[in-house]
Amino acid sequence: MTDPIPLAGKTINNRRLIGNFVVLVLLVVTGWQIYLAFPPNKITIIEGKKFVGSRFEISMPKGWVIGDSERLYVEALFVEPARKDGQPFLVNVNVVSEATDDNIERYVNRNVALLKNKLKSYKLFGSKVMTLAGIKAVLIEGTFEQNGYTLQNKQMLLESNNRAYIVTGTALQGDWEAYNPVITQVLQSFKLK
Repeated sequence: MTDPIPLAGKTINNRRLIGNFVVLVLLVVTGWQIYLAFPPNKITIIEGKKFVGSRFEISMPKGWVIGDSERLYVEALFVEPARKDGQPFLVNVNVVSEATDDNIERYVNRNVALLKNKLKSYKLFGSKVMTLAGIKAVLIEGTFEQNGYTLQNKQMLLESNNRAYIVTGTALQGDWEAYNPVITQVLQSFKLK
């Protein structure tokens, strides 16, 4: 049995925290190994349609692909497949969720602390509270190092009915300006059912 960790008057189980970290690491690594995870028979071309999950829906960029997200422990994963010659990372957007007793502020603080602790050189440089489909959400942006490259990501975090959702878009920092508008549009299209 693992010892609970105190958090703002509540406790969380070490296994839950470790499970969240494992999902985070998998999400970071997926951009490096996406073609290995999604062989051609598991890819469907989506032409700007909505992805409808069991608890949410989200718009997908035209021409991006989706694969077997269960294999990577995410609920949805979209990848921009047009890799430039020698580009080591595929731009992607993913959705994860988990049960939580935290309100959105505590949940965001806990996840930012986890990012700073587990991602090499993670720097949070933007945070914005907003409303997404009537639900309070927090948008955060940051950079981190992975395999000698600097990556930039944007995450939309929200909580509803004791379930937290994180929608993340990630690209190489050098490509961020080109992909930021599409990533922002996808994040803002997220709606709970």
